[in-house]
Amino acid sequence: MTDEHAHEVDEAQRRADRFGKLPARVHPDDAVAMTETDPPQDRTTPAGGEDQWMLRVAAG
Repeated sequence: MTDEHAHEVDEAQRRADRFGKLPARVHPDDAVAMTETDPPQDRTTPAGGEDQWMLRVAAG
């Protein structure tokens, strides 16, 4: 075993110790299809206008 190979094996072991093993792969049949939707059209305009509403939400 060369020093370079031993170093690679050591690094691989450290990675495995730090991060553990990867989760199992998701089978394509188990995946869920996502559908993009438009935002609801019946949303009322916030009091004070959209700009003031964004300022209130962003502050907190």
